[in-house]
Amino acid sequence: MPSLRSAQSIPFYSLYDHALDYAELTCDSSLLTFFELDFERKSKMHKRRVNALRGVLGELNPHHYLLVCRQLTYEIAEAYGKMLDIKMAIVEEQQTTPSPHVVRKISLLGAECIRNFELFLDSVRTTNCRYSLTTIIFVRC
Repeated sequence: MPSLRSAQSIPFYSLYDHALDYAELTCDSSLLTFFELDFERKSKMHKRRVNALRGVLGELNPHHYLLVCRQLTYEIAEAYGKMLDIKMAIVEEQQTTPSPHVVRKISLLGAECIRNFELFLDSVRTTNCRYSLTTIIFVRC
């Protein structure tokens, strides 16, 4: 059996056979963004991460994988927040007035970040929740 952290494990774990391992592998695949220096490439890596996490989140049943779905929603919100920070850094680096397209893009990223954090908090506020907020934040997906 391949190691969960290795690149060879991607074909081994499938969403339908090993859902938790697949979700963890999807979350861990984004750790390389830390080493990227180019803002544009870093932003594209986060966008790819959001798409992958959304794909996994859409396939999991929130009733059976509640904590994993919450963690994925939190990860998506964080990724949008990082994309927002990157776009703001690009604007500050250029030291010019941003175009309306850039302003709209930044606003959309901020709105998506807030929306996903609200989805996360709404899932925590459910009345039949067995887990506290501190338990959820420290769950490693």
